[in-house]
Amino acid sequence: MHPFLICKSADYPILRARADRSPWSDMVTEARRVLDEYDGTLPDDLTRRGFAIRDLAGAASLLYVVDESATERPLSVLADLFEILPAHLIESDDVYDNHPNKWSATVPMSSGHFNAVLALDVIHNDLDAQVLARYESALDDIAEWFWIKDRGHTNSTYGPRVIWALYRNDERLQEAMDLYRDGVADQMTVDGVGTNGGEYSLFRMNGQRTAKYGFMHVAEYTGVDPVYYDNPSIGEFYKWLFSASCSPFNNAVTFSDSGHDIHFSRGYPQAGAWLAHRFSKQAAEYAAWRVARTGVRAPSDLLSYCATLEPLPQGRIPESRSWTDGGALLYENNTTEDALCGQLWNVSKPAHNHFDANAIYLRVTVSTCC
Repeated sequence: MHPFLICKSADYPILRARADRSPWSDMVTEARRVLDEYDGTLPDDLTRRGFAIRDLAGAASLLYVVDESATERPLSVLADLFEILPAHLIESDDVYDNHPNKWSATVPMSSGHFNAVLALDVIHNDLDAQVLARYESALDDIAEWFWIKDRGHTNSTYGPRVIWALYRNDERLQEAMDLYRDGVADQMTVDGVGTNGGEYSLFRMNGQRTAKYGFMHVAEYTGVDPVYYDNPSIGEFYKWLFSASCSPFNNAVTFSDSGHDIHFSRGYPQAGAWLAHRFSKQAAEYAAWRVARTGVRAPSDLLSYCATLEPLPQGRIPESRSWTDGGALLYENNTTEDALCGQLWNVSKPAHNHFDANAIYLRVTVSTCC
């Protein structure tokens, strides 16, 4: 019975009643912006097109659900997206086979696929049989492309497998859920410190790469694998993510493969900030602190809208602490970007590491006097 992945038809009155209150009203406004800016063409660049499909599918499905008086535009946009998916897959396959950097063929497409599956779930009952079969075939081909081999990038491979297996009630669902769950665990130590450092942790588990974090919320909503919201390591991870992964001036701390210029505002949408309360109240407070200081836009997708149950709380300044497996954060009790900050890094299973085991990061303010 569709829809069922992140909302049901019976949920619609509750979801629509939220639309005039922040943060849900902000998400609706963002979704309208995304659709208003769409002129019927998608980017030629493969990476940008994959993320455009993600954004448009997320925004169109959200507006389709919350605005019952204006479903024609979302349906039209979604029709464009589903029709282009076969050609998008052909190009992605060519890049994967013939380009040394296979990232653009896997990561953007996986997140576009994820949001497209959620979109098809909510419009399923309004499509005639032939159109539905064509759209399902396009999504099935992408999911099977990710099943043929491990395409790398962890849950960029497992996310498409698991969301489509659940949609289709595929016999491989349990296998897909196990792989995805292990992929989430691989992003953090038992103590909750991101094994990839700040940049990759922010992009993978906070924003941009929807296929990597999205199924946690689908698994909880549907009840097929409700092991995420009460998982202490994940709760600690989101505390770490919104406190120790960023400097006082909101750039990623440069452990592991984190660039000097990676600001918290990069990697739209920062859905994880609005969803942090599902894992930890303190993580949500830290997230609110970052959001207030960076002015990032609210997410504009159906997943974020449905899974967000509370507004962002009062922000909380990061607090000094240590992790047995991960390091330490020493953060001055200072609300400005000039706060002093020192960190230690010693995760037991570093990824994307640049010879920085047992590394030290210091952020100091240098004043000059005339």
